[in-house]
Amino acid sequence: MLLTMSMVPVLAQEITSKVTVYEEFKPALIELTDGRVLSQPFANVFLKNGRLLYKRGTTTMEANMDNIASVKFDDRHYQKIDTLLAYPVDSLGLVYCADLMDLEAYRGMLVNNKQLTNIELGGSMVNTTAVDLDSDAASKMPIKNMYFLKFQGKFLLAHERVIQHKLSKSQRRIFNTIISTEGFKWTDPDSLLRLLQAIDK
Repeated sequence: MLLTMSMVPVLAQEITSKVTVYEEFKPALIELTDGRVLSQPFANVFLKNGRLLYKRGTTTMEANMDNIASVKFDDRHYQKIDTLLAYPVDSLGLVYCADLMDLEAYRGMLVNNKQLTNIELGGSMVNTTAVDLDSDAASKMPIKNMYFLKFQGKFLLAHERVIQHKLSKSQRRIFNTIISTEGFKWTDPDSLLRLLQAIDK
């Protein structure tokens, strides 16, 4: 594999100090786009961009996602969608999720963690002194869940405009009814599965 990131955040759901899905690199079976299957003893998923990482000696490498179709760990089977690795979150394999670092929320968290303790005005300059309220904040990374739907053999980002664009007139009527139902959430796998089953008939 050769050395060698896209889409919109859906939900910041948890906080982690890790940069990979698994704390330790572990064995995985990697299916390539040409059908070959490779066994990789030390693999992981990078939370920064959803790509596959693997060890070569003591060096951590980022895989060329163009060559990868899927990655199977002992607890989870990832499908490559665009350049991301996503895993099914329903029993039918129709709703998929990719876990990614929410860098925008992280930047906001760091800014909100600082408290101004002194402001000095002098001529055209403003000097400020700040302290960190939570010394551990820099090591806590918000994680967003990006959802995809497997619709008519293709993976679509779970987003109103993206999906609506692919629907017929009759499907759009059903679509609009479902998403306006009380309790429907674009960040809830059950809601997404219900939507998909209603429009994919």
